[in-house]
Amino acid sequence: AMFTLFVLVMGEGWVDVAERTNAALGYSGVALVAAVVFTLFVNVVVMNLMTGVVIDSVLEFTRNDAEAQAQRDHQSKQEALKSLRRLFRLIDTDNNGHLTNEEFRWLVSQNDIQSKLQITGLTDADVTDLFELLDTDHTGTVSIEEFLEGFQMWKEEATHHG
Repeated sequence: AMFTLFVLVMGEGWVDVAERTNAALGYSGVALVAAVVFTLFVNVVVMNLMTGVVIDSVLEFTRNDAEAQAQRDHQSKQEALKSLRRLFRLIDTDNNGHLTNEEFRWLVSQNDIQSKLQITGLTDADVTDLFELLDTDHTGTVSIEEFLEGFQMWKEEATHHG
């Protein structure tokens, strides 16, 4: 009986099983119809289970990948903020927690920064405008918060348009 069910589930030789069962029952056709219905039902159930397992695995993988990407993005952002904080402390020569226009101009006068600014096409007037944009409270100095927020907005703007 178990072997007969196995044969029906596997789909191989189910016709032979159905014919022998039908012959044993006097060729009434009930066994043939029952075998066909059982085989179809089991195959549909097995295929649905297999499909469900595959879909669940793919969704889990996608969810894990999205979480990992979000974690990588967060880590990258934290590293960028840490680098900007170090840069701010380097530029803030009087260590008062605020950049003056002169300290900011010193930054942009550095050779490596100059070459990067030339690539972007920024002029001296643009540098002054940039300082004024960073100085959101219009005190004539840029705090570390203004510095970080300004560069984050600048990066986001460049990401959205580039």
